[in-house]
Amino acid sequence: MVCDHNYSLTSLIDGRINNNVWNKLYSKELLQKSRINGVLFPESKNYEDVAVMHRIIDKAKSVAIKSEVLYHYRIRSGSITKNYTVKNLMDYADARLDRYYYFRNEYPELYKGKKDKLSLFAVYGIYKVWRWWYGCKVEEKQEYINKINELLTFVKDNIPLFGYSSWPNYMRLSVLFLHSSSNLIFFILYALNQAFRKLWPEKA
Repeated sequence: MVCDHNYSLTSLIDGRINNNVWNKLYSKELLQKSRINGVLFPESKNYEDVAVMHRIIDKAKSVAIKSEVLYHYRIRSGSITKNYTVKNLMDYADARLDRYYYFRNEYPELYKGKKDKLSLFAVYGIYKVWRWWYGCKVEEKQEYINKINELLTFVKDNIPLFGYSSWPNYMRLSVLFLHSSSNLIFFILYALNQAFRKLWPEKA
């Protein structure tokens, strides 16, 4: 199918178009138009595909989608997505927050209609920080205390106490934990996270 501009943006928010940069083909002109200050991908950041995909889709006049499988994605234990350092976690949260703010500022009407999904997208990035934070190295955590406070403020200022009714139940419950940054909260989420990964490793 071929999606026009508005449908492409909506499809990205709804998950019909994913965030992966590797499973798409782009015109050179499109990537040039998507640059910010001459740079396409944010420098010294991981999860750069999440950080830029909304900007690339926004600059595209249309997006063609094929159902045919043309790529095979390999998952390895040492990859960025499996490496839970503080920096990786913060880059992940930042990339998701950037999308939230992008749509809120650039497409207020679309944001209004999709606020629950854009909020969930942002909150999941913060939730990932919270459930891994306790197990990260102390010296790494000390560098990002101010960032933790920024994420905490975002949740308190923008997210209802129990999220939105359209959210999965586990995320609605998790928002309660995200309203605090105490060591006890971090420990509880980390312990639950580790238990989940042992019981259901295929879903972890």
